[in-house]
Amino acid sequence: MELTELQNMWLANDQKIQNSLKVNREILNRILQTKTQKRITRIKIEATLELALPIIAVAVFLLPNFEIRNDFWFYLGNLLFWSFFVTTYIWAIQYFRLVHKIDYQQSVFILKKQVAELEKNKLKFKRFGSFLAPAAIAGIFLMMESPIFSTHSILPFLPLGLIIIIFAGSTYVSLKYSIKERFRKLNSEIAEIEQLLAE
Repeated sequence: MELTELQNMWLANDQKIQNSLKVNREILNRILQTKTQKRITRIKIEATLELALPIIAVAVFLLPNFEIRNDFWFYLGNLLFWSFFVTTYIWAIQYFRLVHKIDYQQSVFILKKQVAELEKNKLKFKRFGSFLAPAAIAGIFLMMESPIFSTHSILPFLPLGLIIIIFAGSTYVSLKYSIKERFRKLNSEIAEIEQLLAE
């Protein structure tokens, strides 16, 4: 073999390797984008459920048992519950709108920025919602004049104290592990896509 034939074979093999690497990167990029799209789609479904379920729960559980009474505890319960409900529902609408703005066809930088804003909003919504939830639950007990939360007993705020302890524990676990972990996985997938595109 002559030197030129060896050079031509070398260049041809090098070109085949480059084409193979390019195809492999493209396949890996598509796999990562599909995983990211599925994760974002799951977040969109959860945001939609967060809009629908409160309305359904109030219509099914609260309104059929609702009796208007003319006393202080009934009005206080209404104030506590409905202020919580309206506030958290407005936050759910804002989160829903943010989630549905995400388009995975945009640049990786814009996608990372949107996911960071989404995570910040979700953590804020979860934190404040969890702090306000015990008051809303107390409001339901007061509205329904439930024997669990009786205003005529010696220790009327014992059930509220237990509710606050339970919500504090569940909020800690939720904020510390589940929400941050979900967004950490999404961010790592986006970083992998960004790294592939940079190569």
